[in-house]
Amino acid sequence: MSAPERTWLSARTRLRALRFEPRHWRAAAVLLAGLVLGEVNVLGSHFFTRFDCSEQCRFTLSEPTQRLLHAQRETVTITALLTRGDPLYVEARHLLDAYRAETSSLRVRFVDPDRDVAEYRSLELDSGADAGEATAGQPAFLVESGGRRWLVPHSQLLSRDEGGVGSDRLEERLTQALVRVMDTKRELVCFVTGHGERSVEDVGPNGLAELGRRLAQSNLEVRRTPLDVPDPGRALADCDVVALIGPERPLPNEHTRALADAFARRANLLLLIDPLVDARTQLTSVGLEPLLQPLGVELRAGFVLERDPSSRLPRGMGEVFFAQVEPHAVTRGLTTDSERLDARPVLVASQAIGLLRPEGAQPLLRASSRAVLLNDLASGPAAAGTGSGATGNQASGTAQAAGALVVAAAIEGPETAPQGRAAALRPTPTARLFLAGSANVAAADSFREPQLYANRLLVENAFAWLTERPSVVAVPPREVREAGLTLSEESLGDLLRYVLLYMPATAALLGLFVVLRRRSLEQRSRREAK
Repeated sequence: MSAPERTWLSARTRLRALRFEPRHWRAAAVLLAGLVLGEVNVLGSHFFTRFDCSEQCRFTLSEPTQRLLHAQRETVTITALLTRGDPLYVEARHLLDAYRAETSSLRVRFVDPDRDVAEYRSLELDSGADAGEATAGQPAFLVESGGRRWLVPHSQLLSRDEGGVGSDRLEERLTQALVRVMDTKRELVCFVTGHGERSVEDVGPNGLAELGRRLAQSNLEVRRTPLDVPDPGRALADCDVVALIGPERPLPNEHTRALADAFARRANLLLLIDPLVDARTQLTSVGLEPLLQPLGVELRAGFVLERDPSSRLPRGMGEVFFAQVEPHAVTRGLTTDSERLDARPVLVASQAIGLLRPEGAQPLLRASSRAVLLNDLASGPAAAGTGSGATGNQASGTAQAAGALVVAAAIEGPETAPQGRAAALRPTPTARLFLAGSANVAAADSFREPQLYANRLLVENAFAWLTERPSVVAVPPREVREAGLTLSEESLGDLLRYVLLYMPATAALLGLFVVLRRRSLEQRSRREAK
């Protein structure tokens, strides 16, 4: 027999003589279970999957969001700027995990403003978020992709209806932000010039350079657009939003027609118009009547003077005052009766806005009921209309219903009638218009001074409302489920008894039972041994 054959027979003999005891099998089972768990962990790190077993599938993304994530090709980074104590922190973690489960091209990170101060400060310099501002206007998420970015403010994540029922708009806002950064086309915001308007290149206290920088960081293209050109309508042809802020001279008829044509083409308008005083110190019209009157509003030439001591500032005659806020998407995060917030816009030298039709514009800001309208600089202030009589602007020949003077309003243009079945199935966007009687809310001081935070939030909400795309994704808001614990004196007493009496007594009884049980088993085993 050859040597290899002898070696093989010897090994087979030893294997036959080897006996596997139960402890060997247990060790092999533990080793095999460890290998299986290791493989599961490796596969889990490469394939992220979640299972929603909650009631009504609360942690399952809506179908529009899933379609958007499945079509995503570029890498998108979502930075959550939330503290550990934020009410939306846990909800945001679950939602972002659901996003990551649908696509591998999504990067998520959390930056705590309280703990990661250095990293948060660096993001503030890039995103334009200032320290010390209120939670409602603080950026909650920063979404970035391919050099494009979009900020989601905290004030847009929760909303309440008239009955006080809250709705969670976290998924809706994050999905819209993904649409913004995934879309390579940037919306164009045209700042009109040619009538002494405030310049987007002016870095002074009254300039719009700070506003232009914030818009550019929100993936919006900013451009100065002069209307004193041969064809002003063509200058506004490609504008998505047209901003007319603080003109110092009346607009010619052809310029007003150009704005009206742009609004008819579904271009959104932002009009911040100060009262105009001519060379003879007479109040004059800015020339926007052909645009505004068909929409049911008008500018009432004059200065709003606040007489309520709780609303006006000590300086001046009352031309600097705090405006009262009406609920709307533009005023979300500001002071209202239903929300415990202390952020009211400060208006300086504002004119009033007349509502010609009750179903037309929706008022956003009002002066108090004690405010008056100074419509004649020579005769002094005149009381605002309190009935159906003439308004302060006698030249207009219109009337205003009783109530406080309106200083800001929002208008949505009428929808065009769809033609054909295909058009009926496709949502038709409407043009929007934001009108305010003062331009100081967009000045640089509103973005730099903490006490003017409400002005900044108002302007940012206005641009967010004007550039919103409701027809891109229709994510239904989720109902907020209130969670909380209310402790009374009686419940505190019950809790004290449970912690100090019932729980220690239960543990002691269980320990006594175990000791008696072991003693009886030992005595029985001794008797059996004897």
